[in-house]
Amino acid sequence: FFFIVEALCRMDVAYHHPRPLSNQTAHILVPVARFPRLLSRRSKHFAVTQRSASAAGERRAILQLRSMSDIQSQIDQAVEILREGGVVAFPTDTVYGLGADAFNATAVARIYDIKGRPRDRQLPLLIADTEALTGLVEPIPGIGWFLARRFWPGGLTLVLPRAGSLPAHLSHGQTIAVRIPAHPVCLALIRRLGNPVIGTSANPSGQPSVLSADDVARQLGSKIDLVINGGSCPGGRESTVVDVSGQAPTVLREGIIPSDQIHKACQEYTESNEGQQEMPDAGRRADSTLVHRLTRTEATAVSREDHDD
Repeated sequence: FFFIVEALCRMDVAYHHPRPLSNQTAHILVPVARFPRLLSRRSKHFAVTQRSASAAGERRAILQLRSMSDIQSQIDQAVEILREGGVVAFPTDTVYGLGADAFNATAVARIYDIKGRPRDRQLPLLIADTEALTGLVEPIPGIGWFLARRFWPGGLTLVLPRAGSLPAHLSHGQTIAVRIPAHPVCLALIRRLGNPVIGTSANPSGQPSVLSADDVARQLGSKIDLVINGGSCPGGRESTVVDVSGQAPTVLREGIIPSDQIHKACQEYTESNEGQQEMPDAGRRADSTLVHRLTRTEATAVSREDHDD
């Protein structure tokens, strides 16, 4: 039980919790006699808040798990920093991310400077739900919706046609990269801010991505305003990037989602659209090339440095 509690705390208790983090602190009721080692241990993850006796006379202790309340405090601070044009690092389901309010051009420019990233390489956006695509993307291809429903929230970044109203500092071309992450800290940050968040990896451009807050601090140090310490990232790899802005999807980078899963999903999409008489001839021809195009482009995928998180 001791190791289970410590493991839960390191995962910030609510990693798989579907709702946003709240201000409530998690508690666990523990029989004292059965876990004397746990209750005598000093830990940064929990505190023994009180002891009591059950109706049967069994002594019990209440463990207050500190992680949820500490993380919430860090999120509150991070939101204020983002609203003021600051830059923060935070855990995601893939690797640690470096973020700013996507609609603040000065803050976005600062991320380019911190990473040493060329300005002609656009930065991906993180959003909390598909409704946020409005104003960012137009139109959304059918295969784009299909892949989003299959893999969001999760480790898939989709390159989509940008909306005409998208601010110029977010995309100099005709596309924008977007993802919905599967991590409660990241999602809470986006929802609280109310705007998309830049979601590039928290490391200098060309350097390996990092999986812990300590590694972020070592690499970026005082260049950023805050690091949300959410423990180790569970994914361990960058997101998979798929361009669906053309006639057929192209895997630009294979990451945490294997290319064969993308290939299989595109096959399913193609098969589901076969024989649909209402589809224009051009649409049928585009769908028929999905599987062939994916197979061909995986062998010549562009450099990871061109599409890092």
